[in-house]
Amino acid sequence: MQDAFLEAVNQIVGNSREYLKILQQNLELAIKQVNPASVEYLDARMENLQRELIDRTERHENYDDLAEEILRLRQLREQTVMDDVSKAEYQSRIKELQAFVQSQPKRLTFDDTLVKYQLAKITVFPEHLLFEFKSGVNITIEK
Repeated sequence: MQDAFLEAVNQIVGNSREYLKILQQNLELAIKQVNPASVEYLDARMENLQRELIDRTERHENYDDLAEEILRLRQLREQTVMDDVSKAEYQSRIKELQAFVQSQPKRLTFDDTLVKYQLAKITVFPEHLLFEFKSGVNITIEK
């Protein structure tokens, strides 16, 4: 298994231009997958709705629709914050792998630390192994 993992990593390093291009595409995709409603927009919208809610309360008007919308926006804001954190973590992983690939010689030796920080999953098939890296790159090694 170590030899197969090393072969997968060496494919990345040996074809670094191709894989760096894939990593860059993955990074751009992660950036584009941003929730269209920014935290700032959601905060401003909730502030406006809260003012309207106060006005309706003072006028003794029904404000159920505003309360529901404020709750919905709060949930959306929480999800947006979580998405932003996930996106930043994914971008960080891609940048780490890019830096690693650029700094390595053309052939590597096995390193437990490398496996721990870069490999997400290995899937064993009868005829090949599929190495899935945390950056989103997949390498197939024939048995």
